[in-house]
This record gives sequence, structure tokens and C-alpha cells, in this order.
Amino acid sequence: MIITMRRDAGFFTVKGVVDALVKMGWDVQVRNSENGEQVAIAVLGSALGPRGHLVVERLSGVESCEASNDLFTSVNGKGFLEAWEWLRSEKVKSS
Repeated sequence: MIITMRRDAGFFTVKGVVDALVKMGWDVQVRNSENGEQVAIAVLGSALGPRGHLVVERLSGVESCEASNDLFTSVNGKGFLEAWEWLRSEKVKSS
């Protein structure tokens, strides 16, 4: 799952989401955008099942949530980096 935080989400908001995800049993990776304006969180695992993203989308500061974990299937061994690049390309398409 890839979670995009709102641009105005501060440190403690992001930390709250990360802490909630860890408490739910997920492993997470956090990455800032290149310009530092937005944070993406990669979530590995399926602790809440196929509808877990519906819970995550309601957390404070979350802008969007891409539930598909197939973003982490990597032929180049760069799972999260490839997922981040995909997320950036999707944002450009929707702009």
C-alpha cells in the first residue's frame, strides 16, 4: 500500500499515521518528495485484509491511499523506489 500524506501534514501528523500503521502490524517506510513538500509511506503486509486501505484513508493527514501491493513487485530489486516513481508519475498525469 502507498499512502500519500497531505502537503500540510506536519511531522507529528505523519508520525501519528506511522505509529498507527505499526500498531496495526505493518512494516512501513517513509519517504519525502525530492522538494520536501510531500511525504509518501510504503506499507508492507496485509494485516487488515483487502479493505485495510479504507481504514487508513480515514487517518488524519492522509491524502490518498493506493491499496495494491503489486507496486512492490520489482524486476530491478528497487521496490519502494519504483513505487515512489509510479506515484509521482500518477500525480503528474492527474494534474
